[in-house]
Amino acid sequence: MAINKMIFYWDIINKIFWFLTMFATAGIFACFLQSFLPGKRQAYAVGFSYFFSMLFLKVIPFEMWGITAYSIGSGVIFTSMYLADKKNVRQKIFLAVLLLLFHWIAHGIGQPVYSAFLNLLGRNYQFDSGIFILLYFMIELSYFLLRCILTYGMVKVVSHVYRDKREELSSHELILMLLPISLSVSTYFMEAYFYSVYEGDLGFSVWHNHKMYTCLEVFIELLSFGVILAVLVFYQKIKKTQREERENAVLEGQVADMKNHICQVEKMYEDIRSIRHDMGNHIMTLENLYRKNQWGEAERYAKKLTETMEESFFHIKSNNPVTDVILEEMWKRAFEKGIDFQCDFFFGRDMLVDAFDMSVILNNGLGNAIEGVDGEKPFISIFSSRKNNVFLIEIQNSFYGELLWDEKGEMPLSTKKPGEGHGYGLGNIKKIAGKYHGDIAVKTEEGTFILTVMLMLS
Repeated sequence: MAINKMIFYWDIINKIFWFLTMFATAGIFACFLQSFLPGKRQAYAVGFSYFFSMLFLKVIPFEMWGITAYSIGSGVIFTSMYLADKKNVRQKIFLAVLLLLFHWIAHGIGQPVYSAFLNLLGRNYQFDSGIFILLYFMIELSYFLLRCILTYGMVKVVSHVYRDKREELSSHELILMLLPISLSVSTYFMEAYFYSVYEGDLGFSVWHNHKMYTCLEVFIELLSFGVILAVLVFYQKIKKTQREERENAVLEGQVADMKNHICQVEKMYEDIRSIRHDMGNHIMTLENLYRKNQWGEAERYAKKLTETMEESFFHIKSNNPVTDVILEEMWKRAFEKGIDFQCDFFFGRDMLVDAFDMSVILNNGLGNAIEGVDGEKPFISIFSSRKNNVFLIEIQNSFYGELLWDEKGEMPLSTKKPGEGHGYGLGNIKKIAGKYHGDIAVKTEEGTFILTVMLMLS
């Protein structure tokens, strides 16, 4: 009777801690996935989907290998992530496999400790049944805490190493990252099969007869985690190199734009000098036409002269020839797309800001605005203000879409493919602002995207 009572409580405690372990694991996975999904709600939905799927597999009336059940759980994680956010599917495949490996490593490292305590408890069966159950409860509690600590620790380390969480994962990168991890998962399958066959043939666990095997298993699991970190570090280095190459390409393009702007400024001044040189002749011609009462001819001549002068001067004047060229170019691009362009920008020579730096801000800020504008009445506006040593630039454009923010919630992510050279505009503006001990701020309100750039002039 006492044995039956002990088995009953033993079974209850085992089920309770299984439930707690799955619940805690699902919560840790959800915390880890927050940075990869649009928000906390989607991440916790994925976590709870995993938990309820494992709970369902636990209560169904037929037995299933643990590895099979956890593989199904990994599939549920991928499906839930895909339903929550259909972007970056390849990354979601990698994360689903990665979380399966986390579960295995935590279980594999904790299992030898758990088995050792159980073996020690089994040798002291002379304990009172109440003390025996209490000791078993403490063993299960220790195993539960150890698995939680291991899982949480792995999640934190990987989350720290895997920094480019919103970067699109290419097919080649997925294969690169999955190959070594798949080897670790395959090892997990082989070990599970070996345990099952060994115990089925001999009637007892391999851990009881071969202590060295336990040490080898722990070593393999630690090695598997080391492989994960090595793969992620290698991946991050690849992404950093690619990012630097793209940033250099963008910078080269901006230097080319700057040279083009300088050429346009030189042409403008050449046109001004030409008009100034010929102005005396034009005035003399008009005087002769008026003196001879040739009013129609004089009007046509004056109109032609006005058109020539308009072509040689800019519609937008900011008190700086370089920014005049940039603003004029952006105005023409906006005009061609039917975008209302309003400008109240002033850039005096006493601003102590390099013209190249200002060209980076205007080219990127207004370029992004032209590409991102939407709505029935598209508009772009730019204005500047100065108070003491603080110089503010604000660029607005109509925008009714939804922004995807970075992990810190400070910068919106580009919706364009990084391979096309996009996605670095705001980052470049932020670098320039930092150069002048300033910063940028981005927000959306009432159908308007607002970029504010602050520069300190001294």
